[in-house]
Amino acid sequence: MVIAAKPENATDTRPHALLRAGFPYLTTIGMRRVTWFPVDVAVGKEGRVYTLDRTQNSGGYIRCINWDDEDLGAFGGSELTWPSSFVVDEDENFWITDEAKNQVIVIDREGTLLKSWGEKGSDEGQFDRPGGITFDNDGNVVVSDAINGRVQRYTRDGELLQTIGSQGSGDGELDSPAGLAVDERGDIYVADWGNHRVSQFTADGTFKQTMGKHGSVDGELNRPAGICVDSDGDVYVADWGNNRVVQFDQNGRYVYKFTGNSTLSKMGRRYIETSPRVLRIREMGKLEELEVLRAPRSCLMDSENRLLIPDFGSHRIQVYKKEAYPLTETEIAPVMETVDLYTV
Repeated sequence: MVIAAKPENATDTRPHALLRAGFPYLTTIGMRRVTWFPVDVAVGKEGRVYTLDRTQNSGGYIRCINWDDEDLGAFGGSELTWPSSFVVDEDENFWITDEAKNQVIVIDREGTLLKSWGEKGSDEGQFDRPGGITFDNDGNVVVSDAINGRVQRYTRDGELLQTIGSQGSGDGELDSPAGLAVDERGDIYVADWGNHRVSQFTADGTFKQTMGKHGSVDGELNRPAGICVDSDGDVYVADWGNNRVVQFDQNGRYVYKFTGNSTLSKMGRRYIETSPRVLRIREMGKLEELEVLRAPRSCLMDSENRLLIPDFGSHRIQVYKKEAYPLTETEIAPVMETVDLYTV
């Protein structure tokens, strides 16, 4: 099956440019013992927020909380061995990649198994440690196949439609691909873990561009694990090895980095207030050390421009709010060779 790429100028709703007013920290939800080692996050209906959590050694589950930071329970643990990523569909069912089972597993909100498909191997339609998972604009399932160095697109019944990429480090090649995102044009963005970059492909699988390179300075990446893209075309990368999330614009230009600004969550405060010993430990600690992100593995931009970052090493979700305003071509000067905002 041939997947047609959408022309970039076809009903394109992206702004010509943005007035970037800021990206302030909003809140923290979750805590240790509840959102335990969160590897991914999804937003459901009626204010529900879901985290895909791993247990200490093996296993995992989905935890449901809400924006009031209330624990609404966990489910799905009996079906999961080593979950990697998940996505929620229109019926609030969960599509999960399991690295150990080499399968895509689908469960409902009660934890009931609805379907599963996949097997270990390197042939088309097989997996060797599936990682990222997302839907394309037609509702098909897109999965990264880490050890095989490729991305595969399936129907929701598990029928293979397309294979993108191959093992390697050149343009259009992948090394242990991880998180995935699909934009409104149908382009596929791959967090290319082993190559320390993002690779972008059109819907028909044509290589388009890369973002980032190996390193730790602004715009560089170290083991990118997760990725999301917003309606402005901005790309957010969970930079696992550098303990941050990096923001690029649609052309791959570095914009910003999120290193963590966490405050104590509501459920965390309720827990700590019951323990004099923990209260004393926190009172004696350094607040800077309690704010930062630790090994984030994914990120998500929701419909209200909230960026949710699963803070894997600190068992919580840090949330930021994008503030940017669209500009037309007549409202902004042409692109300049050098930029200095110091005197603005």
